[in-house]
Amino acid sequence: MRWLYAACRCPLPRQPLQLFQLGFLHLANLLRNIINDRLLPLMTKHGFPVEGCSFEWNYTVEYTPQEQINIEQMLVNGGYDIDPQYFAEKYGIPVLGKREAALPATDLVKQLTAGDPDFFGFALDS
Repeated sequence: MRWLYAACRCPLPRQPLQLFQLGFLHLANLLRNIINDRLLPLMTKHGFPVEGCSFEWNYTVEYTPQEQINIEQMLVNGGYDIDPQYFAEKYGIPVLGKREAALPATDLVKQLTAGDPDFFGFALDS
């Protein structure tokens, strides 16, 4: 396995997971090169309609719905500005704008009882 490290010119990994990932990436690149350099030209030569095609691995990370919600909540609650169009496209719910901050409960009670101090059947002390 030492040849694998010499080929990529990277320091030896200390963790077994890093070693596995390095070996996996090496094999994935090897397979990609064989498909692009040998298989696709051979298929084109035999009449398959693969002219101009190439093979690439998809390394995008896929999140579960709960992980995606946690990430979105972290971004929104973290104070980051996010385009409302993102939520409109993702969830199909049009975003009309921000809602005003809710009044604290004590202010709401004072506002409701401003005209009638005995609104709830008893007098409120301020």
